[in-house]
Amino acid sequence: MIKKLFLLSVCLVSFASVAKEPPINITADSITFDHNTGRVKADGGVEATQGLSIMSAPHLEYDTKRSELIAWGGVTVKRPNEKFSLDSVVVGKNMANINAENLSVDMGDGASIRATKIKGTDSGIVFEDISYTACKRDPSCSLTWEIRANELKRDGETVQYYSAWLEMWGLPIFYMPYLSHPDPSIKHKSGFLFPSFGTSSELGAYIETPYHIAISNSESLILKPKFTSDEGINWGGEHEKKFSFGEIKTTGSYTNEDSIGHDRGHVFSYSKFNLDDVWRAYGNIEYATDDTYLRKYDISREAYLHNDVGIEGLSNRSYFALKLHKFQDMRSDVDDDLVPEVFPMVHFNRVFEPNSFGAYWNVKFDSSSLKYPTEEEQHKGSLNIAWTLPYITSYGLKLETKLSTRGDMYHYKNVTLPTDPDYTGTTTRILPQGSVKAEMPFIKVSENSTQILTPTMQLVSSANDNFNDEILNTDSTGTIFDDSNVFEENRYIGLDRAETGTRINYGINWSSFGNDFGKINAFVGQTFRLNSIDEFPENSGLESELSDYVGRLMFNPTKWLDAIYRFRMDKDTFEFERNELTLKAGSDINYVYLDYVYDQKNNETGIDDSASEEGYIQGSIGLTNHFGIYVMDRYNFSNSSQTMVGGGLQYTDDCFNMKIGYRKEYAKDRDYQGEEKIYINFIFKTLGGVGE
Repeated sequence: MIKKLFLLSVCLVSFASVAKEPPINITADSITFDHNTGRVKADGGVEATQGLSIMSAPHLEYDTKRSELIAWGGVTVKRPNEKFSLDSVVVGKNMANINAENLSVDMGDGASIRATKIKGTDSGIVFEDISYTACKRDPSCSLTWEIRANELKRDGETVQYYSAWLEMWGLPIFYMPYLSHPDPSIKHKSGFLFPSFGTSSELGAYIETPYHIAISNSESLILKPKFTSDEGINWGGEHEKKFSFGEIKTTGSYTNEDSIGHDRGHVFSYSKFNLDDVWRAYGNIEYATDDTYLRKYDISREAYLHNDVGIEGLSNRSYFALKLHKFQDMRSDVDDDLVPEVFPMVHFNRVFEPNSFGAYWNVKFDSSSLKYPTEEEQHKGSLNIAWTLPYITSYGLKLETKLSTRGDMYHYKNVTLPTDPDYTGTTTRILPQGSVKAEMPFIKVSENSTQILTPTMQLVSSANDNFNDEILNTDSTGTIFDDSNVFEENRYIGLDRAETGTRINYGINWSSFGNDFGKINAFVGQTFRLNSIDEFPENSGLESELSDYVGRLMFNPTKWLDAIYRFRMDKDTFEFERNELTLKAGSDINYVYLDYVYDQKNNETGIDDSASEEGYIQGSIGLTNHFGIYVMDRYNFSNSSQTMVGGGLQYTDDCFNMKIGYRKEYAKDRDYQGEEKIYINFIFKTLGGVGE
């Protein structure tokens, strides 16, 4: 009987009946049973524990004849992520005979329900005169938002409201005869998601009404139709499936655009599968019907789409990958005939165990086959065998000696070379190389800071025979000399070019770590060539024996300021050929973010050799602790034109985010004529978002 007593109380607060209950442990100051009346009484610190649920009450009675439970004086039940509190409760023979007053439910993720009364019905438990919110309840101030309703039903999966008002800061904003949303404890349930809406110069007024379909606990589908006033309906969707060994996520859309009268759309699919502890397979598919569709519908702004599938394995000191790459270029100034398929691409890397002296061998193999729409083909393979000996002296000098030999083989079909406009054949080359690198850190420790000064010097010598006229350069263009590759043995990317000759790389790095002022880091470096080789293009910084200066400054003295500056300075004129600055200063509400790039480009790619200079700034000023205004601007200094401007009003607290803003983009690309957009975005914690 006692077990039934507490089983009924647990059913009350959990709103669910469980077929097999775990044992209940009961403690109280006193437990008595009156044989005449059939009443069980427990008084003084009554506590019942069942599984992860704990019920507490000062007084509790159970009438065995009427099967009625009464608890009063303040009843609480604690469960994982939830806490129930009631002034008093009466439970009859079943859940339809429940009456309780002043219920408080603190649910997971900060959500809570308050109700003046609850009662049982044949269809479940009904809460009367309720308030639901995910905001922290503070008697001294109004809630940012809450839902007030005459009645609420909670079945463990869904929270349903009848005759409800959405109140914000104590003021009624929106009336809803009926509203439902998933229970905060439920992470996966079918139903409508909050719509997004706005207005755009490209699409007109639009609204997107997503519907989430919970196929299973590991699979979901979201239907996302977007209704626009100027271009009709854009049918979108998103599917996601998770496995114990991987996942697949696919998004797509389709429209028959009113303004041009033909089909447009896209498909993006990303998947990965762990075959075992060593091997993994993956596949990424990106396709659009045309170059400007993704930008017009604000899906993606990438310059090209990348399709690749492959398999890779990582075991101990070995890595192997077999890949296929296919690109869809979205730029108007790129000939599609110059975009190849790459299959197969093979990469293998093996680092062997060090010997007793610490020396180790490294074997790398790379190969790829490029096939062009013009029926040109390029097949290349490269094998690199290297021996490395690291050594640290007793006084802290760190030395690294490396010897390597690289062999390359190229086979071409119907390609254009400087010596032959329609060349088919095979060519090879051998590239031996040796290097010695030395760095010596000097450390100074004081009461409030630690400073480390590290001068570094590296000697690298390679074979001079690199630029064979029978080797095309398709993957080693766009070389950038900066602080990140001063000490690279080969500053070219890809396989087609290798840095040759003898050179000395040197630089000095300084870091300071303080207890009161955070971290500061500075670096400057340069390269000196012992022989004159005309291999790097003009304005690369490496075109002469003595290179330009490159460096960086990282400044993070407090959590309110984080700045990184990188530069390349002409060795003769001391003019800056490249500047990069990224800066974030301030707090979440009051801040300024700056991103600036200047680059004196070289003409190696043959696409655009003009200097580029662009800046982006975004700032916010807090009007109160939560309200603020923000602005953003992207400006192209190269042609003195705006790229994008925008701004708006924002609000942020623990349970609600809001943005109301305007954005204008000036870039034009064929049928995309730039865009003006007004957007509104509300995010209610536990409920979801409304707006763009």
